[in-house]
Amino acid sequence: LTGNKEHVEGETKPRTKYITNIAPPKLPDGEKLDFDDLHRKRLEKDFNDLQSLIEMHFSSRQKEEEELVALRSRIKRRRAEERTRREEEAKLLAEEDARKKNVFSNKGKKLTGREKKTKALLEHRKPLNIDHLNQERLAEKSRELWQWLRQLHAEQFDLAEKLKRQKYDVNVLQNRVSDHQRGSKVAKATSGAKKLR
Repeated sequence: LTGNKEHVEGETKPRTKYITNIAPPKLPDGEKLDFDDLHRKRLEKDFNDLQSLIEMHFSSRQKEEEELVALRSRIKRRRAEERTRREEEAKLLAEEDARKKNVFSNKGKKLTGREKKTKALLEHRKPLNIDHLNQERLAEKSRELWQWLRQLHAEQFDLAEKLKRQKYDVNVLQNRVSDHQRGSKVAKATSGAKKLR
């Protein structure tokens, strides 16, 4: 050992001096100072400060973890909603394409009565937009729909009567044509018999 340096296994290290800006406590005259008690109190204070820092760290870490879990769940929910929305849009597009293909394929062939009715209903059916209506507006809407239904039944009755009349006219005309054809066959047959004589 020489001067302010220690000799440790072949190395020399400068001895460090701790300079603190803390003024030494003033001790009353005549009292003994217990350095062990001061050191123990200092360690307890440092331990308590460290405990509070650790608790603050873990509470902030727990809040961050909760926020991260909430963010992940929101992202997952949004992805599911987006996937559901895309699937519904794809389903609606597929239904619309199928309906269009069905209409185009039916243009070339003769439609049955049921297909005609279905096609007419698809063309004339309007979606009801009643989710936002109050009770008074719903009652008014139901009256409008009832009036529309009565009008449709009246039109259906008129068209059925018109169809009956047209069928009757067609039958009368067919009978006239067949009578005329029979008359012309009879006339030809008699004129042909006269020529043979």
